[in-house]
This record gives sequence, C-alpha cells and structure tokens, in this order.
Amino acid sequence: MYADPRKNKIFLVLCDLQADLRSQLWHECVGPSVKIPCIGDRVFYFVQGHLKQVEEIMKQEGIDRIPNHGLPSKILCKVVAVQLKAEPKSEEVYAKITLRPNFDEREVSDIRTVPQKVPASFFRKVLRATDVSKDGGCGLPRKDAENTFPSLDMSQDTASQEIVAKDLHGSTWSFQHTYRRSQNRHTLINGWGKFVREKKLREGDAVFFLRFSLLPTIT
Repeated sequence: MYADPRKNKIFLVLCDLQADLRSQLWHECVGPSVKIPCIGDRVFYFVQGHLKQVEEIMKQEGIDRIPNHGLPSKILCKVVAVQLKAEPKSEEVYAKITLRPNFDEREVSDIRTVPQKVPASFFRKVLRATDVSKDGGCGLPRKDAENTFPSLDMSQDTASQEIVAKDLHGSTWSFQHTYRRSQNRHTLINGWGKFVREKKLREGDAVFFLRFSLLPTIT
C-alpha cells in the first residue's frame, strides 16, 4: 500500500481522554484519496474481478477454470458491516467490508451509519538515526509537541509527564515525555526504546500522534 514497503508507518492515539479515535487514525493512515463506504450504503460487487483473483489461486492448485454459474458481471449490495484493520507485522492497513445482496434496485437504504469526525490534534514524526539508536530517545518538534501533548510546566528547568498511547491494534504504550528548557527540546524517553525494538523501527520510518481535543488546534 505504501510507495516504499521498507518504510514503516506507526500510528498512535494518546489516551488521556476517553474518545474513540481509532477510526480517525485509520483514515489518517490511508490518506484522503481512499473512500470507505458506510454501513447502509449501496455498492456494486463485481463478481468477475473476484473470480479472476480466485482463479489465480486455484491454478496454483491445478484447477484451470472456475465456473461462474451464470452470475451477472455485478451485483447490487448493501453494506452491512465495515471493519478497519491493520496487519500485525507490517502495520499495513486494510478494510474488511461485509455485503448483502440487494436485488431490488428501487429499495432505498433507510439507515446509514456515518462515522463522526472527532476534533483532534495530529502530527507526523519522521525518525532520525538518533531516534532509533539503542540508548537514545525520540526528539519531537516543539510546536507539534506543545500543540498535541498535554501541557507541561514550561517554567521548570526540566518538566516531565507520562504519555499513554494506543496503536491501531489496541496495544498500549507508555512513554516519558520530557522538556528541557536549557535545550528548548521535547523528548520521549522511558518506554521509547521498547517501542522501537518491538515495532522494528528504523531511520526514515514515521510515527503519527493523534490526540482528542475539545476544540480544533489553531496553528
């Protein structure tokens, strides 16, 4: 799904408030060009395209052709379930959509579930070599950290707080967020090294942070 499959994209939701941002996080991952139907929408299921995919698999098993039993080229269906998922190892995202045939084209869906967008602040951090080194932390852009993370007491020489986040798989991660006034720098330390190792992060990978906000952030 990504231009360079060697580059990981890891998405995290900060968990300081109880707001369901997983769907929003998933959509940030795929980008604005990907449109996912909503529950209740009517869509066409293209049978022949699916059969061609199945044929390729069956040929590997020695079956030359799969009969289509006179099925039409497309079937009007109603979306009855949408699951937004991510591969555990590659972090590649995908959608699992359940369809039900809707043979009466005059029927109009009376229920359509549209996900509501939650106000949130968001930033993307491309990792440098120092961010993925064995003993290093993750340096954060000051403006992004201050707009997205909970506020710190900036009058102190060193201020810190625990940051708890969830990834697209629902796993929880804890980091120590520190600000050093002498260096004018925000850093994620304790817990970051474990995150880097388990996600197998490398220089050039990207980590995305998303946090619920009562009002949209003004920059």
